[in-house]
Amino acid sequence: MDEKDQVVQAVLRMVPLGEEEVEFVRARLISRPLKKGAHYFTMGFKNDGVGYLLKGLLRSYYYDEAGAEITAGFIEPGAFFADKYSFQTDQPSERTIEALTDCQVWGLSEESLVEIRHRIQQWRLMEQHYLTELLKRKVNFQRKVVNSTTAEAYQHFRETYPVAAGFAPRYQIASFLGMSPFTLSRIKV
Repeated sequence: MDEKDQVVQAVLRMVPLGEEEVEFVRARLISRPLKKGAHYFTMGFKNDGVGYLLKGLLRSYYYDEAGAEITAGFIEPGAFFADKYSFQTDQPSERTIEALTDCQVWGLSEESLVEIRHRIQQWRLMEQHYLTELLKRKVNFQRKVVNSTTAEAYQHFRETYPVAAGFAPRYQIASFLGMSPFTLSRIKV
């Protein structure tokens, strides 16, 4: 199975499509390999598409009012991603998506998504369902972290984000978990 087929299979797990619709989506997928340290999109610029991470590890981050870098999330293989607010409002993104390893990303441009939504009736419903599930998982993860000891929070992180646990720098993991790097370093694994 080639890479485009893997992305199509991820779509088909969320929405049933006919053969013609599959080819319509497949023809609009764009390959975007990223080297470690490269940005998929950068804060201050509009997010104009949706990505799917096939291989590698991405991190979403922003700067707080004091100028400190805050890790907002990790994107592991098999996940779709975008800055939903920037994408829907045409406003500049307040986040950056950075490759923590060499990555293979497949994307759909804003223009392609407009065409797909127009042609495939159930596409918007699939987007809403995916975003709802993503938000539910994020809220449940955060709730579990907030109601845990630091050791339990880190263990939950390792179970939920195994790729990030293996490759992300510990200071970024600490930022994501809302603890200091020192606190994280004291956790015995």
